[in-house]
Amino acid sequence: METGFARINREKTIATLARNLFDLRDADRATRRRVEREILRLNPGLRRPEGFRPGRAVIVPRLPDLKLTDRVEMQKPDVDGLLQETARRLQVGVNLIEEGAATERSRLEAGIERLGDRRIAALVRKENPDAAKLLPQISRGLKERADVKAKSAERLQRAFTDAQSELAKLARRARSSVQDR
Repeated sequence: METGFARINREKTIATLARNLFDLRDADRATRRRVEREILRLNPGLRRPEGFRPGRAVIVPRLPDLKLTDRVEMQKPDVDGLLQETARRLQVGVNLIEEGAATERSRLEAGIERLGDRRIAALVRKENPDAAKLLPQISRGLKERADVKAKSAERLQRAFTDAQSELAKLARRARSSVQDR
């Protein structure tokens, strides 16, 4: 299935994004839902409100029975088009890494905060006094895990950034070789 790319503007929901990427004026509810499912399949980060950041690249499925709007850029068969598509896909990868890291960080921070809550500590002491002694160790463990996850995400983001840099160099070489002909 051929795909295209677009960027999120002011859309805040998958339904709005689908309407802005496809001509759905005469589409029935089942067709609109199918379009939304296909967009979500290719862009799982859009399942959460944080995924709708203006400027974020999204992959748009090509559905033969539906017309795309002018917001969608289809892949080009030439080298430049392939390089642009790869750059966009790398950007999508960076977006997913950022979202995943932010989600993981917020979950771990919430867990650490809950462990520091006096009410939780009192409840644990009441239920199992020995377990209450473990709360500081658990909190330290969560902090260490958050640090490890953050470093891992940074390394992965650096790898994607390096790949984008190398791709940009390749694109410049490809353009210069075409101009030399």
